Amino acid sequence: MKLEFKVYQLKSDSKMYKKMIKDSEGINEFIIVGEEKLNEEFDCYKVQQNDERGICLIDGIMFDDFSFLIKKDELELKGDIGCEILELDIPKKYLTLDAIENIQRLNS
Repeated sequence: MKLEFKVYQLKSDSKMYKKMIKDSEGINEFIIVGEEKLNEEFDCYKVQQNDERGICLIDGIMFDDFSFLIKKDELELKGDIGCEILELDIPKKYLTLDAIENIQRLNS
């Protein structure tokens, strides 16, 4: 199923930036696949990192279940003018109806 995602990046002053991008020389591109509120302090997005191989899909695990939790205020839209959009063709076996609705809501 083809889905469109806004591309986000970690802010350079965020706690996760040093670990995930700077130290590991990772690519600073993420797509939002869901959200989760752990408590009042931790309101997070579920994200997948997009690197030179694309996103990680593991057989038997739903797309939004295998994701990083990153605080909402640590992410920003990527792009100098407007925002970058990434279209991915994700096999339906990795998606649920709830996941599709969340992705469309969070990326519209």
